[in-house]
Amino acid sequence: MGFRNGCWALVGAAAGMGLALGANAQVCPNVKLNQAVPEGSDIVGYGPIPDGSDRVTFLGDLETEGFFDLFTVPASGERAPIRFDLITPRAQGLADVPVFSPDGATSVFRGDFDTEGVRELYSISTADGGGVPTKLNGELIGDVQREIVVTPDGENVVYLAEEDTGREELYIVPLFGGTSRRLNDDLQASDVEEDFELSPDGEFVVYRAPQDTTRDELYSVRLAGGDPVRLNATLQSLGVVTDFRISPDGRTVVYRADQIVDNRFDLYQVPIGGGEAMRITGDEVERSVEDEFRISPDSTHVVYANPRFVDGAFGTDLYSVSVAGGDPVRLNAPLPAGGFVADFAIDPTSELVVLEGSVETNQLAEVFSVPIGGGTMTKLSGDLSTADGTLGFGITPDGTRVVFGIDRDPSTGTSVRELAITPIDGGPITTLVGPLTVNGDVGEILFTPDGSGIVYSAEADAVDRLELFQVPLDGGRPPRRINRELPDGASVGAFLNPDFQFSDDGRYVLFLADQETVGVTELWSAELFCEAVETVFSNGFEAD
Repeated sequence: MGFRNGCWALVGAAAGMGLALGANAQVCPNVKLNQAVPEGSDIVGYGPIPDGSDRVTFLGDLETEGFFDLFTVPASGERAPIRFDLITPRAQGLADVPVFSPDGATSVFRGDFDTEGVRELYSISTADGGGVPTKLNGELIGDVQREIVVTPDGENVVYLAEEDTGREELYIVPLFGGTSRRLNDDLQASDVEEDFELSPDGEFVVYRAPQDTTRDELYSVRLAGGDPVRLNATLQSLGVVTDFRISPDGRTVVYRADQIVDNRFDLYQVPIGGGEAMRITGDEVERSVEDEFRISPDSTHVVYANPRFVDGAFGTDLYSVSVAGGDPVRLNAPLPAGGFVADFAIDPTSELVVLEGSVETNQLAEVFSVPIGGGTMTKLSGDLSTADGTLGFGITPDGTRVVFGIDRDPSTGTSVRELAITPIDGGPITTLVGPLTVNGDVGEILFTPDGSGIVYSAEADAVDRLELFQVPLDGGRPPRRINRELPDGASVGAFLNPDFQFSDDGRYVLFLADQETVGVTELWSAELFCEAVETVFSNGFEAD
């Protein structure tokens, strides 16, 4: 379990809601945002428009089956959805939910509008109705791919496409139209990889590609123009770069490669504009550093998981090293036989690392914090001698506390879970949710935009029926359900979509659910804090 775009999820963990929410439970009003969904049609995606408002965009074939249109609607539901006026006489329309310029005024999307089966790139105003779209790509041999990024200044779009050759290559084009320009040099084989990344200041794009050899190596190129620069040093004959991260200050790239020894992957740092690549891991690496390494928010440290054999047993230690180089420091205490660190995160101040794993007792996951430069670990999860261990964690946005899951039922084959919170440097543990229903699943968890609570999805009353709940971090109120009571067979969530999102103004929870007609997924909103419910809870109400 770990952060995913700002959220953490108890992946594969059994959990549920112990609070019984009956028909009389107080729920903020749910507002349906879409028009009628015809039989055979679907809403396939949705998301907030990042302009500081409550506007939402959603994608569906709600007017003509099989023709996917884009709509905008306020999360308040104060007016009906407005369709972007895009004519799709030969094609299926939009392929994905759009990406947006930083100010939310322009959206960029793929669609097969001119030639059926050929997905091209367009931009359009996000004003209601959208106006006339502008095609951005040049002549295509194949398709524009789904990897699309608008530059931080909102002036350009960087994208992957089969434009000059039958391979996926990297291009840049003005947001409002113009001539596209290829960023990478000629490829020796295969494609530019989809994990390209722009520097925070928008000056560089870093990418992996078989540009000079037949293996993926690491390159950077200035978006303003110039030749790509190879960042990695010369690789051994079978070497390859598998992963990279750009430091938050945009100056350094840390990459993972078996640069020296085949199949032993180390970490290296190099200036983003090119220069000497320096190995920052050391002799502690016996096998390979795992691919989930992280750079601290202040860009000074790299934290990484290092699998190795300890006293004849396989284990995973957690290390920290200065980006500038130096001796790596093991952060966890010596592992028991079979012990391992399963997950970790760096706090927003770059002072502490929170880690989870069977660090003290084999087969018992617990949560600890430790200074990023090394020192004494502090156990955060308390006494779990009668429990099955922890089930993931998340650091609050202000970095002061840690929310974590616990399995309180040590019996075989069943699980009774809780969500708890504690100070990041140790202290009292407060139960936020639980004890939970046996053997349900917890989906996703997000801290509320104001940082006062969490919203999470869970199977509360029945397996395969996901619902949404909210609870404050101070533990002063019981959890309350966000969606209204669901009919049998209904659930929150939809395939390939988040279980829920927040509107950009932070006022609403947005979610897909078939809570009106089973089997018909629709788009809903609910205020995070509505006056009627807040009044009831402030008067000491507890749900049935």
